[in-house]
Amino acid sequence: GLPTDYSYGIHFYGPFSAGLEADVALLVDAQVLSETVHLNEVDDKPHFYDYKLKSDIDLPDLSEWEVYLSLVANASTPVLELSATYSAFRALDMQHDEAMKRLQFKKPKLCDSAKLNAMRNLLDSLGLAFG
Repeated sequence: GLPTDYSYGIHFYGPFSAGLEADVALLVDAQVLSETVHLNEVDDKPHFYDYKLKSDIDLPDLSEWEVYLSLVANASTPVLELSATYSAFRALDMQHDEAMKRLQFKKPKLCDSAKLNAMRNLLDSLGLAFG
């Protein structure tokens, strides 16, 4: 299969990845992908989806964000997940210690010292609050 950082679990029709689903939803919302829903003939509920890359994508100039996008693109999925969760806690006006405590409670399997250091470095490089 295709090597990715996405984690998968067992689902009704095969493997499922919440991370992949979220990324695809972002691409559909950004109108980069088109989505076709195929309904079940029995109950008219969604049965499966087709996604196609749109050929007429009009992307804005992102050159001013290139450094930041590169930092995010080169970060591992677990580090991005930790960074986003920590930042969300801080956006709720939590102080650093409380945000870290809740992060470690919410994501205990991800919170090893290497990933937490990578999270700190990423947030610092992006100019986002840490500490």
